[in-house]
Amino acid sequence: MIRQNLILYHCNDFFRCHRFVHTEDYMIVSKEDGNWLGTGMYFWDNLANAEY
Repeated sequence: MIRQNLILYHCNDFFRCHRFVHTEDYMIVSKEDGNWLGTGMYFWDNLANAEY
């Protein structure tokens, strides 16, 4: 059972986010472009940061 602990935001399109939430083996991976900590999934703690 998954329990909601935090509300997080991911800046991607609706269909990719929907697939991530409803599929066990699908991840939305961002590639390193020099501005992040490496390849991975990045989530934001508020909508303003995700929109930025």
